[in-house]
Amino acid sequence: MKSSTRDNVEGKMHQAKGKINVRSIAERRKPMQSKKSKRQLLLILLLVGVGGAMLLTIGCATSGNLSTANIKVSESKKAISVAKESNAGAEKFAEFKKAEDKLLLAKAAIVDGEYLAATRLAEQATVDADYARIKSKAEKSKKEADQMLQDMLNMGQNADPISK
Repeated sequence: MKSSTRDNVEGKMHQAKGKINVRSIAERRKPMQSKKSKRQLLLILLLVGVGGAMLLTIGCATSGNLSTANIKVSESKKAISVAKESNAGAEKFAEFKKAEDKLLLAKAAIVDGEYLAATRLAEQATVDADYARIKSKAEKSKKEADQMLQDMLNMGQNADPISK
């Protein structure tokens, strides 16, 4: 702290004489620049290290493993079961058949040791089963709405006009 005060006093003295001591100004800035560049270098190294660790973690997580594949297959089985139980009409949709086929492929992929492929197939089977269930439910709701409209129209036709 005293040396920086001394430098400031010396710098002011040189300025007062009409001369600027460029060398002393440059020397005072040099330590600051090196501290700044060290901080920047440490920050860059830290960011690179964190980024590398994240990439490594993501790579390991997406490489697929047996437990993840088994979990996804069981989720897919449940989704297919729910679709089958919720509406009997779900079986008639192509999406339901696709879900069952993808589930079988996922099971085969597990046997072959292709855990990442099995996981993806099981996830697709789950989506297809959910879509078939929702599509079936929408069709059922549409039929009910059509029936209600028909009933209302029939009620209107059967009503006696008000006589005056």
